[in-house]
Amino acid sequence: MKKSLLLIFTLFFISLQAFAQENSNNEEQVNAEDTKSQEESTIKADEKSISLSEKLETLQVQKMRLYKFNPIKNFEGVVTLVEFNDLSCKECLLKSKKVYDSIGEENLKNLRIIYKFINKDALNLVNQMTVYAMAADEFGVFWEFKEAITNKNISTHDEIIELLLSLGIDKKELLDDLAHGAKNYYKQLDADVKFANSIENTQAPMIFVDGYRVNDDFTLEELNEYISNQIEKFKKQKDEEENKYKMGKF
Repeated sequence: MKKSLLLIFTLFFISLQAFAQENSNNEEQVNAEDTKSQEESTIKADEKSISLSEKLETLQVQKMRLYKFNPIKNFEGVVTLVEFNDLSCKECLLKSKKVYDSIGEENLKNLRIIYKFINKDALNLVNQMTVYAMAADEFGVFWEFKEAITNKNISTHDEIIELLLSLGIDKKELLDDLAHGAKNYYKQLDADVKFANSIENTQAPMIFVDGYRVNDDFTLEELNEYISNQIEKFKKQKDEEENKYKMGKF
């Protein structure tokens, strides 16, 4: 009887120790998670406390190499946005659309937008959609073509030709251009792809604003702040120049 009681007491004591140890481990895990959460919150708070101007001082500006064949929208824009993208990749087009949609209307008006052709798939050496897009640019409707293939499901040869004709291109002129210009278009694509590789830009899409990488260097919210600041700075400089001119006349 005594042995049984002793055994029961021993087992009970061991159970209490195990329970206490488990509670201790749980508390340590909770404390560790709380500490980690606090550290992450502190890091985020520190990031938010840094102003955009301070942040820009630490970033490296990437110089863009632009070619005559790169489509340009709004030559008079104050801020230069360069988009590297693959027009045959629907997902890539929708991602870049989200960036443009996040930019305020006033900021969009002041963007000089430049497009550079790349392949999302490095093994895709023959990109027919790019050839059609370059042809569209020859006829002055690149941006309309890009918008259409972003918003509609267009992929087959016949659908693309029909789209180009709907944008006002003469069918005979289009077919002649494709027949005689395709080889040159592939050379142009190769030039953009080589430059993209030279700056280790293998993603599609990748967007630069005045040489800063969007999403890598700063957020979309900071992007709008940056554009607004540059527009304000430009207007201020313009006003100062006009005032100097007026003062000179008097």
